[in-house]
Amino acid sequence: MANVVRTPLSAAALRRPASYVGARPSARSVRRQCAVRASTGGLVGKPTIHMVWRVPAEDEATIDKYWKTHEEFMKKTHVVGEFGEASSAPRALEFYIAKGKELNDPMDPEKGESGNLLYIMSEIYVAPEDVAGHMKVAGEEWEGMAQMGDYMAKYNVAAQIGTCGVFTCLTDESKAFDIKRGEPTIQVIWRVPASDEKEVDAFWKSHEAFMRKTHVMGKDGADKVHLTSFSINKGKELNDPMDPEQGETGNFLYVMSESYVAPEDVAGHMATAESTWSEFSKFPDFMEKYAIFAQVGAASVFTTF
Repeated sequence: MANVVRTPLSAAALRRPASYVGARPSARSVRRQCAVRASTGGLVGKPTIHMVWRVPAEDEATIDKYWKTHEEFMKKTHVVGEFGEASSAPRALEFYIAKGKELNDPMDPEKGESGNLLYIMSEIYVAPEDVAGHMKVAGEEWEGMAQMGDYMAKYNVAAQIGTCGVFTCLTDESKAFDIKRGEPTIQVIWRVPASDEKEVDAFWKSHEAFMRKTHVMGKDGADKVHLTSFSINKGKELNDPMDPEQGETGNFLYVMSESYVAPEDVAGHMATAESTWSEFSKFPDFMEKYAIFAQVGAASVFTTF
């Protein structure tokens, strides 16, 4: 796997209240960021937010408390599902923050731990206006926004805010995921040059077909791997994820976000992929070439609705 690279964040963007700290982007500006417009009646195209923090163990209690206040804010101010209008309350289909110990090699736990903690945010919204509404209400009602800029500068590994939309998923139905605390997760983030877009698109479409054939949402199906959420999300990478006015890098981001019913489902997922998915042989080389972050079952759901 390529070395994990911190996404560049400008000091000006981190300190500018109208950008993220106190964030109040307009719905129009967020719509402009979305690489794939939200669709009606399906999950594909729904806008997303993803964020990865690497936190030293001595800061764990502080960041635990921070994200717990965020969880309470989300519960208080957001609607789960496609109900009403974005102008009334931000409508979310997925929200969780996963937490776990960082491994020296995410694909080989035998190589030990780094001593850091990972905190990984994954959110899906009904429409771009809901992302804008989320940012606006966070700036107005969540006291933690005042610290976000400093924490991003200190801990951020990768982030995208409304730039990626759902590219592949388990079903064509659009409904909120039923995610519970403690469920194990997988997240992978790839940075892909535009010249490789078609090849990587085809790879993840093949992965979607494999997932739909062998996985199921929930606990039913004794011969299936049990998920509680799944999406591959795609969008153009920004030079500064907090400030779209700084332009694009020319690369694409592909963000995998999966949560499972139990640890044995993560193991089953990996075994089933290796034994039944024809494209799996390409995965190690693609990880080496494109990955900027990965964790496979080491982090579990810490906060959610």
